[in-house]
Amino acid sequence: KIIAYKKPLLDQDNLSGETKTAEEIVALPTRSINSIAATTAGIYQRDEGDGVNIRGSRNDATEYYVDGIKVRGSIGVPTSGIEQITVITGGLPAQFGDATGGIISVTTKGPSNKFEGGLGFESSSLFDNYNQNSLDFGIRGSILKKRNTDGTKGSSVIGYVLAGEFNSVDDTDPSAIGMW
Repeated sequence: KIIAYKKPLLDQDNLSGETKTAEEIVALPTRSINSIAATTAGIYQRDEGDGVNIRGSRNDATEYYVDGIKVRGSIGVPTSGIEQITVITGGLPAQFGDATGGIISVTTKGPSNKFEGGLGFESSSLFDNYNQNSLDFGIRGSILKKRNTDGTKGSSVIGYVLAGEFNSVDDTDPSAIGMW
């Protein structure tokens, strides 16, 4: 019997870091890429949404990559559009030669052979004074599929992916005693 895994149980090329899949990202209580990365050993984050320190380095020593392209500034990828996040905390491969802290590499979802979509809404308005609301969506599918030798439709050649996220917070730090 052959068992296939979405991510290897032990990745020999990346023994110092961690990979989170789309299923694991959805199960986490955060939607920030930095906060998702902060669940990896060796990473410190002072507060939700803040920058990360990898193995004691400064915030600006962390390099971000989206689909293999180095990103400066805000990443801005909604979690509904992420296939996986790989965090490398040490033993950096040569392709990331100028990083002095660590690497956070985001791989986005690609087109699907069939239409897929999802919509999510979260709100804390009933339970606290933060009034945090989050809306996210994602759709993907195929535009053109290649033909198999037997004439049936095969995998997607051209497809589409559309994902978005909207967040609003009335009060980022409400007082525990009712006075601000």
